[in-house]
Amino acid sequence: MKKWSLHIILWVSVSVPTLVEAQDHVPSQFWRSFMLNNPANTALIQEDYRAFTSYRNQWSSVNSPFKTMLAAGEAKLRKGNFSYFGVGATVLNDKAGDSQLGLFQANLSFAYHMRAGSKDGLSAGIAAGYMQRSINIDGLEWDSQFNSVGVDPTIASGESFGNQQSSAIDVSTGIHWSHDKVRRYDIGAAIWHYGQASGFLNNSIEKSLPRYVGNFVWYEDFGPVGARFQALYTQQGGAKQIVVGGTGRYRVGADSRFTSARTSNAIIGGIHYRYQDAILVNLGYEYRRQYEIGLSYDFTTSNLARNNQGRGGFEITLSWKGWYVDRRIRVR
Repeated sequence: MKKWSLHIILWVSVSVPTLVEAQDHVPSQFWRSFMLNNPANTALIQEDYRAFTSYRNQWSSVNSPFKTMLAAGEAKLRKGNFSYFGVGATVLNDKAGDSQLGLFQANLSFAYHMRAGSKDGLSAGIAAGYMQRSINIDGLEWDSQFNSVGVDPTIASGESFGNQQSSAIDVSTGIHWSHDKVRRYDIGAAIWHYGQASGFLNNSIEKSLPRYVGNFVWYEDFGPVGARFQALYTQQGGAKQIVVGGTGRYRVGADSRFTSARTSNAIIGGIHYRYQDAILVNLGYEYRRQYEIGLSYDFTTSNLARNNQGRGGFEITLSWKGWYVDRRIRVR
């Protein structure tokens, strides 16, 4: 018996067009939450701490849009002249479609950052946490409920497939290399869900597939604009995702070196392309080098555009960052 609603859910839940494979959630503004891509990026920031949250509403043209909420925080510990520890935490909650196909994940991550030469840095990290997947079929419709006029939900579906839930302990690890000599660039690699014993749902006898992540970032300054060109590659089973693009940050105002009399703001904008899927456009604003808001929208370019009227995903992010001690004199 055909399960039309379930078929649609499995079809549109993938990031790269395919009918049989899917992978973890990857935010459109992935550079704002690099800790989600690689545990080695935990607290790999210029500031001493950072908090981050985001909300994503995807494919709003369907009956039940996919919604993802994320909160994360990271901080430096035992900071020395050439090395330090970083600690972070992330909580993600994802709900998809009429079946409320759900993913809840909470992770703690730790990283060690050390100097490797005068202009290079090496980082290694590990993340561990709890993962829960679930599905609720009460809101789905089946062809056996069709009564020649329409779908009658009071008719038994006749399906043995029911609501399910599974949970597992999750472990991930990664490494990161930073170079800042003639040119500044970063290279990182990570593996997620390593050795996880639990399958996608209770009836599955297969382990969850590991997810492999690789990223590259190139930094360049063009006068008052600081640019970063980046590429992200993820693979989980047969599902692959490739994102390339760049983001520019234009400074407004100047910074006082010894007092808090002046602190600059920044206007942010960029464009990325998710291969065979969507064009991602983002805008943002940073206030006094401490608070930042980011907005992005995915314009679908794949064959899915015929079904979602070209409407992809809207994402909003908020972040707060700072230092334990501001060595500048505060001016009243």
